[in-house]
Formats: sequence, structure tokens, C-alpha cells
Amino acid sequence: MDRDNYTKTKVDIEDINEHLRFKKIVNRVDLHDIEWYENGRRLYIDKDVLEDFYFTGLNNIDFISTNFYKTGFVDNYSRKSANET
Repeated sequence: MDRDNYTKTKVDIEDINEHLRFKKIVNRVDLHDIEWYENGRRLYIDKDVLEDFYFTGLNNIDFISTNFYKTGFVDNYSRKSANET
């Protein structure tokens, strides 16, 4: 395959630097002081999920990228729901 005959992905260093600056801002804020939005709508995240994540040692970006904000500790909440019924 001729490496010169395919379309390469263009990456602007400025875009990466802006992204990194934004990540630093998000990660500096206390998790409990963030209002999360998705598609313009505010997400209301269970207080127990926030508390559980707070002690994982991960950062605020990880809270979203791992989908923890949706599931929490899945096994923990699955058992809790089963016991409540």
C-alpha cells in the first residue's frame, strides 16, 4: 500500500491544547459543584452515585467517560434494587 495515496487525518495542535485546557478546568472543580448537561438538558445524577465515585480516586472526566454517572457501581445498585422489591 502506498502511504502517500490515502487521506490522512488532519490534527491541529491548537485544538488539542484547547481540549487539554478544558479538561483541566473540568477536573479542578469539585464533582459536587458541577451541573452536567447532555444534549442541552441537565442531568440529575443520584447522590449515592456521586458519593461512590468521589472516593474512587478518578477525575471528573472519568466520571463521564466511564459511564459511571449512568450506572454507578453496577453490582452494588443491582443488588440494592433487587432487595427493595
